[in-house]
Amino acid sequence: MTGCSIMVYPIAMARKREFDSEQVLRSATLVFAQFGYSGTSIDQLVERTGLLRGSIYQAFASKAGLFRACLAEQVRALCNDQLTDKALLSDLLIVAMWERARVDRDIASLVVQALPVLEACEQQSRAEVLFTRLVLRCGLSIDDKELEWS
Repeated sequence: MTGCSIMVYPIAMARKREFDSEQVLRSATLVFAQFGYSGTSIDQLVERTGLLRGSIYQAFASKAGLFRACLAEQVRALCNDQLTDKALLSDLLIVAMWERARVDRDIASLVVQALPVLEACEQQSRAEVLFTRLVLRCGLSIDDKELEWS
């Protein structure tokens, strides 16, 4: 898609990486989307990614750095028309807006970049896309514009 420019985040490394970055980012994205940024611990990330704590810090510098890399990868995939799970991106965007965009300019920039592209893909307004996802995450359903418990 046009109009996307992805920020590249340097990853501090002292030696050659011995893990699949794509798989690590996917696993971490699932954890962040499920538990939120604050609700995700480094121990959960270690368990789900299979990396050692030191490897996470060496590769991404911090939990915030890993979250940033996860969001950047999702936005890159969206902008390159390679995204396979728009619901996962919507979940991550909700977490990013709620917990990180106020304190992290890079996250805020990625959110601003992703929303219009997601809107175009879904052919719904940004508000509708995110509202629908929030409702589903709460276990509600939207039926004739009324909310009902599922």
